[in-house]
Amino acid sequence: MPRREPSTNVGYTCPDHTPRPQRALAERAPASYVGHHVKRAFPGRARHRGRWEHMWVLVQRVTEDGDLEGLLDNDPVYNVGYSAGDTVLVPLVMIEDVMEDER
Repeated sequence: MPRREPSTNVGYTCPDHTPRPQRALAERAPASYVGHHVKRAFPGRARHRGRWEHMWVLVQRVTEDGDLEGLLDNDPVYNVGYSAGDTVLVPLVMIEDVMEDER
């Protein structure tokens, strides 16, 4: 089960300073992310439409289409349609960050 992120680690940023997908990360071999956490943005739904939440995903495999599949490792603050522990997809072009020192 994914761990619950401490509320002290949740921060808010204005649109000018929010994380952005990194081209260099999209160009890496997809298999290099298996077993690591990657960060991607999830769009808000309902009353949170227009807002984005940036969360970590623990990558478990690469799909046939070349996307990453893994478990959401954060509890969303906004309604994004997912909860911690849900299986989600991460297209390579949406990777904002990666935790490299996990192994």
